[in-house]
Amino acid sequence: METKKRVAIKICKDKQLRKIPGGKKQVLDETKILEKLHHRNVIKFYEYWIDDDKIYFVLQYLGGGSLNDYLKKQKDKKLSSSQARSIFCDLINGLEYIHDLGIVHGDIKPDNLLLSSSGKLKIIDFGVSIELDKEEEKEEEYRNDEKDNDRSFCLGTRGHGTVAFQPPEVVSGNVKFIDCGVRLDIWAAGVVLYIITIGEYPFKGNSLSSLLDSICSAEIYLPDDLDKNLKDLLKQILATNSDKPITIQDIKDHQ
Repeated sequence: METKKRVAIKICKDKQLRKIPGGKKQVLDETKILEKLHHRNVIKFYEYWIDDDKIYFVLQYLGGGSLNDYLKKQKDKKLSSSQARSIFCDLINGLEYIHDLGIVHGDIKPDNLLLSSSGKLKIIDFGVSIELDKEEEKEEEYRNDEKDNDRSFCLGTRGHGTVAFQPPEVVSGNVKFIDCGVRLDIWAAGVVLYIITIGEYPFKGNSLSSLLDSICSAEIYLPDDLDKNLKDLLKQILATNSDKPITIQDIKDHQ
């Protein structure tokens, strides 16, 4: 009201947060992460306050909506090569920045990528993000919450990301969500790249079990007429048996 600046307000209700183990702390942890972030491809955070059993986030307002909503309006639900390249470069630049700060987003997907009115991408929603230097502390908290280290913990069904965008080692239960590190975001970025260039999800299933099987097989369909450089990049990002997983720098250097 004082600045007359248009902003977005995210409201978290205390009643809802109490239903999630550690929910309120998770939201407050998100504010601490957001306060550290200042990059053209990350949502700008202004302030937060707690009032009447609600937590209010004041965030940058973006007029372009989510990438997911934008894709729904496009022919064949995908983008042109030039537009997809621009969007993907914005995503990789944003991820490089947050990774350099020791932060893993943990839930990269089209719903968590907003567009400005000029089409620039901004990463939002750091609610399940991991600060790598606090990894052991986080793991102990989650162990206490879950009481045991079962497959549902590894899958992140308690709000740890979105299964369709998680790598095979996490959904198979071989690696815990919290231990996967930047691989979480790089794999998810590959899934996003597939969606915006091919117009569908790389891994599908009519049930959670069949979706998990699809991800674990990591067999992706690549149309014959797809650009050869794009094919190669998708194969490298969504590879499961590589001794040396692709890095953000590898992606930036890719032809």
